Amino acid sequence: MPFAPFFREHGIFVVDDFLELEVCRSIISEMDLSDSVDGTVWGPGNGEHKREEVKRRKEMVGVPEATHAMVSERLVTLAPAISEYLDIEVSALQPIKFTRYDTGDYYRMHRDVMPGVDTSMPLVGDRKVSVIVFLGQEGDTPDEADYCGGNLTFYGLLGQGPLQGLGLPLESEKGMLVAFKPDIFHEVTPVTSGTRHTITTWFM
Repeated sequence: MPFAPFFREHGIFVVDDFLELEVCRSIISEMDLSDSVDGTVWGPGNGEHKREEVKRRKEMVGVPEATHAMVSERLVTLAPAISEYLDIEVSALQPIKFTRYDTGDYYRMHRDVMPGVDTSMPLVGDRKVSVIVFLGQEGDTPDEADYCGGNLTFYGLLGQGPLQGLGLPLESEKGMLVAFKPDIFHEVTPVTSGTRHTITTWFM
């Protein structure tokens, strides 16, 4: 499985320890005490709707506003470095989502924008950079990690040739941040054990 340095060389912005271990643990505790709603997808013509064949995950509601503000402040501080690395000017941050994948949850291969589609949903159409922060540790066995499976897998990083369809899974670490252009195809493979806690958002 490729590690962070490989992805840094192929257009993915990666920061180790963006959040400290104790901060990750605190946010996970807040998420586990919060209510959840089923994740939805957006489509032209039908807006936000649930599609289990595409996505099955929970989005936590009730995480304290102070936590939202703290994470947002740290992300905004990092914005110039992300902008320089991806060569994209960003101006603002979209609302943060605290997401939980339980055993069996997934997000099939997708992009975070719809090129060529005249979207009536500004939050989708305005996305310039996708951001994911991992709060837990991924591993091969339940004894050594918070969850197994649930790989964030990228496609098309090796160009448009015969390797275009090769999926490259990034092994997460507690507190790691990744940022990438939202038109890159990616997926979250099914979680096979444990719970995958992440923070997701987008720069505009």
